[in-house]
Amino acid sequence: MSAPTWPAKLSGIRDAQVTAIAAALPALKTVEKHRGRFDSTAEIRRYATRAPAVLVADSGFRAQPSSGGERRFATTFAWFVITRDAPGLPRDVSCEGIAEALTDLADENTWGLDYLSAPEEVSARNLYAGAIDQLGVGLWGLTFRQFAVLDVLADADYQALNDFLVFHQDVDMAPADGQIDISETDTLPQ
Repeated sequence: MSAPTWPAKLSGIRDAQVTAIAAALPALKTVEKHRGRFDSTAEIRRYATRAPAVLVADSGFRAQPSSGGERRFATTFAWFVITRDAPGLPRDVSCEGIAEALTDLADENTWGLDYLSAPEEVSARNLYAGAIDQLGVGLWGLTFRQFAVLDVLADADYQALNDFLVFHQDVDMAPADGQIDISETDTLPQ
């Protein structure tokens, strides 16, 4: 049995963001999707060897009421910037500069996807901590929210459904006695 496939529109947003960041900032050594926040300095150290880096994560989403086969998701993204000292460019300065460039990139950007709103509440924050500083890296985080409107009905595989040609029902009227009181079969026009 093969693994199920799931709609990938929300994940596809991160793919589009990675592509846009890599194109806009070609001096970055690493631009890739990330699963979320860092839980150890060992993980940050691993990315430090590939700095300057931008890691793109989906921090979560909130589904909003649906209507007409559409779902609206308020999705929060986090981009992490990791840099090391370079000749004439300290890590804190380069990290802040990349975060600023990413803020400009995010402004009004829908990543070429027509089901997205422009980013809202774009915010960048220095994630300095002594343990991170001891690794010899700078770390900034940029967060924002985007609304995605997904056509849920369009994701259904209607080709996999059998043609609906005949409708049949048997009805046991009250009192329920196990006897079929009404039997109906309708052939639908095609």
